Amino acid sequence: MGVDIYPAIAHWDRVAETLNVSGIQGIWRLFNLLPDRDDNEPDDVRLRWPLIADPWYAECTFRGLGSTGSYKPHFFLGELWEHTRERPDAPADVVAMFDQFIGRLLLDEPPARVDLSELLPPQAELMNCFPPSEVRRLARLWRECSDRMGVLGPAIAAQLTEDRWFGDVKHVLALLQDWGAVLHEAECRGWGLFYLTS
Repeated sequence: MGVDIYPAIAHWDRVAETLNVSGIQGIWRLFNLLPDRDDNEPDDVRLRWPLIADPWYAECTFRGLGSTGSYKPHFFLGELWEHTRERPDAPADVVAMFDQFIGRLLLDEPPARVDLSELLPPQAELMNCFPPSEVRRLARLWRECSDRMGVLGPAIAAQLTEDRWFGDVKHVLALLQDWGAVLHEAECRGWGLFYLTS
């Protein structure tokens, strides 16, 4: 799988304006204005600001497995979750909570995508878009999920004996926490979240 992921948080109206005026190529040009990626893994989620005078968006750099720009960790997180949620030892109330969070964020259920893809349906195909209202909802969901991660940990750890892509449950939980941190940053600014895959 050679797909990369480019997650960013941004002022929502400016993203829509850029798509409307310049199409998806305009969004790609924004990423080209960012400094080169640092090969050293960050200790925490970092935001990288573009080299322009009016910074209204930032690319999100994850730590650990998510820091390479590869979509693989995020894809396999979705796969792992789809298997973990079916386990009898996964508490049903926690599963329902994580279903909403992971389903909206990484699986095929981002209901807000239409907000931008209506502008340029063919060009925005690989762009997952979450306006500020959806970011707030996801950030609230994450706060609920993060309080219950310890309860879900044993079921994830047990599933990792079958789905071996992640080294251990700490890697899984760290990637989830990183997404939570990205949502927190976007919520604090009143911005949206988008990510491209290519």
